[in-house]
Amino acid sequence: VFVFCFCLLFFLSLLLSLYFFSFVWLFGCLFVVCFPSSQARMTSINSTPYPLDELEFVQKPIDVTPGKGKVLVYEMWATWCGPCRATAPHLSSIANKYPDLGVVGITTEPPATIKKYLAGPNGAQMTYSIACDQDNQTDSYVREAGGGIPAAFIVSKKGKLVWKGHPMDPSFERTIESELAKSFIDVSKLTREELKGMRVKELKTIAMEERVDVRGMMEKEEIVKAIADSLGLS
Repeated sequence: VFVFCFCLLFFLSLLLSLYFFSFVWLFGCLFVVCFPSSQARMTSINSTPYPLDELEFVQKPIDVTPGKGKVLVYEMWATWCGPCRATAPHLSSIANKYPDLGVVGITTEPPATIKKYLAGPNGAQMTYSIACDQDNQTDSYVREAGGGIPAAFIVSKKGKLVWKGHPMDPSFERTIESELAKSFIDVSKLTREELKGMRVKELKTIAMEERVDVRGMMEKEEIVKAIADSLGLS
């Protein structure tokens, strides 16, 4: 009887343990799905990107803070990465072609390693800004890109992540051109009178960015009215 009771209790405790751990595992999965990490949310398209405020620049320091009216390109790379070396001349060409663009190549390798690399023949092909991330701030970016490098991210003038992918993708430069052409205006703070003081070309740019349909409108007054009415401006 004693042996039977012992075996029964052992079996019940084992069963309860399995139920408990299954519940914990299920709860964990649901939590990850329903509440993704803040970094993951901050590296998705149309989000405000995860801040990179601890970078150590080893070449051409620039301000990489989003939302200051400058289109930014963050490119994740490494010295040991063959495809990264192959994209360097293309990124240099992009940086030279668009002087208003901020291009920065970011690696998690030590500054000493990067300085030595830049002093060699491969470094001569990298004419844009280079920075080291010693705090793994870029980890979420790499994961968002699927875990591989090179991986590039474009941040709009208003500080939103608008593109991610391989820097050799044709859509990379097309997106840069498109974002550079956009205005840096907080339309929500404008008034009808301020809109009236703008040129028609500026008004049509605002309408396009704010998705206000002004097709067929020729008069400035009607474009102003369409934008103001659509956005609820006073």
